[in-house]
Amino acid sequence: MGFMILVVALKTLGGNSEKEGVYKKVGDKVVLTPGSAPASITRIKWTHDQDIALEWSRREPYTSWHFRDGCEVDTSTGVLTISNLALNDSGSYTAEINDEVMSTTEIIVITTVPNPTVSTWCHPEMTYCILTCEPNVTDDAKPITYYWVIGDMVKQSPTNQFNITQPLFSYHL
Repeated sequence: MGFMILVVALKTLGGNSEKEGVYKKVGDKVVLTPGSAPASITRIKWTHDQDIALEWSRREPYTSWHFRDGCEVDTSTGVLTISNLALNDSGSYTAEINDEVMSTTEIIVITTVPNPTVSTWCHPEMTYCILTCEPNVTDDAKPITYYWVIGDMVKQSPTNQFNITQPLFSYHL
């Protein structure tokens, strides 16, 4: 007797403990929209938490030292693009168009997750198995959600272990 076991998917963008917002990994690009911008834009300001990230008023945009090499604004829409994200780019981004607060978006930058190690322990009579997923991650990659794929079914788990009691054993990673 055997068990059919699964593909393990490890994701850092899920779970009940995650913050609300847009998750991006280090090195990615994010495009932030201010919401419904007026037809005529004369002033744009984006703040990162309480600090000015970018400010524009009909001349070259001013960007803070932190965003100097990876930040662009579309002066006709107010859309802000931040390239090559770093962990310290996480935070709240608020748009102001023509001195009116438009929208706030929370960005959470995380590190990528390498392939995990999955180990299997089975009862000697093969009546059940316990799968354990060991992700090699730092705190920067958390929160982690574990997804166990069995055939066409996807099961989400809050822990790194999954119990199997089904016949036909095969293993894919």
